[in-house]
Amino acid sequence: MDIAHLKERYYGKLILVGNLDCSQVLPLGSEEEVIHEAKGLISVASVGGGHFIGSSSEITPITPLENVIAFYKAVRQHGRYPIRKFNTGDKDQMMKPFR
Repeated sequence: MDIAHLKERYYGKLILVGNLDCSQVLPLGSEEEVIHEAKGLISVASVGGGHFIGSSSEITPITPLENVIAFYKAVRQHGRYPIRKFNTGDKDQMMKPFR
């Protein structure tokens, strides 16, 4: 599902959960790809609150530990509130807090 579309459509009505691809990105991507995807997910789903970040499902045994750690570190570094969309310093890019 397109989490950006869901965020736009249901903002303030639902809390979104997860959505980092655990079938391709986490088990097969590089650490850099995992970080890139995590930042993108935070940018579209976490702005303004209402997002509980995680993988899209369970993390499989073939997933490299380094990718799990990269995901964790990316969320710790980029997922702190208030969150602005990346690549902008514009305060107008912030959404109103989730209530």
